[in-house]
Amino acid sequence: MNWLYTSIALLSFSLAGVAGLRSFRLVRLGQHAKGVVCGFHVVLHPHRDTTRPQPESRYPIIEYRTPDGQPRTFVEREWLSLLPHEVGDSVDVIYPRDDPSMARANVITTVWRTPLLFAGLGALCTGAACESLRRKRRYRRAG
Repeated sequence: MNWLYTSIALLSFSLAGVAGLRSFRLVRLGQHAKGVVCGFHVVLHPHRDTTRPQPESRYPIIEYRTPDGQPRTFVEREWLSLLPHEVGDSVDVIYPRDDPSMARANVITTVWRTPLLFAGLGALCTGAACESLRRKRRYRRAG
């Protein structure tokens, strides 16, 4: 079982490194723009209980302009987003200079979520591997 935890940890740390480099490049070399929340994309989550209203998720639709003056919009689907949630609120937008369609809100949870999740999974699996190894050694000494 120890090899499984170690393999998952190595894979997770590798993916965290790749995602971290992408986020670092975006923060370091990305183009910033001022965006405005211009509406919300509402997603209903159906459930079986018809007596209660359907729960919904509201994702802000953000509009910004590239340096050439072209307006662009995107839906920020970040589930941990700390974005303002009113139409007309200002949002800092960041995007790769060569691909404005890859814009996202310049919020720590939006930019760094993926590398942090993979690193956390890697740390969790490393801890599980160490605990598994410790128990195996204790079992060998006792037996």
